[in-house]
Amino acid sequence: MREVDIGRILEAEQNPRNRLLFEVLVRTGLKVSEVVALRVSDVMAIGYPRAKIRNHKPGNHTRTLRRLISLRDDLSASIIAAASLRASSEPLFPSRKGGSITKSRADGIVREMGRRAGMSINPGDLRSYFVADCTRRLGPLAAAEEMAFSGIGSLDCHIRKARP
Repeated sequence: MREVDIGRILEAEQNPRNRLLFEVLVRTGLKVSEVVALRVSDVMAIGYPRAKIRNHKPGNHTRTLRRLISLRDDLSASIIAAASLRASSEPLFPSRKGGSITKSRADGIVREMGRRAGMSINPGDLRSYFVADCTRRLGPLAAAEEMAFSGIGSLDCHIRKARP
């Protein structure tokens, strides 16, 4: 996957929530379970248009902080705008029925967005793209730290998967 492919996929999507979901996945390297668990209160505006999001350990009922993720200005502005429409306790990616969208629904959204752009992708491909891009920009050790990986093995697996 290349940056041009990401642009093509985003251009083809009309739903703002789905576009933001895709962008958060591809620009942060978060897992789907981490993204669908995001709450509005996890968005930290640090001077418009800059923002960070709090990433919590998945499945952790005490919401233990795992890392803070700095966002690019364009993604920051989109997240701040989406967060401003909801109460702090609400999910960042709500379902039509209330509550957060499910992990399987988010997976389906990503696959459908790719299909409309003529590609076969899944959320794991987006994470691998982010890891490979992060490694190119920062080097392997900094990328492993950025992703909160426990070792280089996980990083290497994603890099190999991202290669065409």
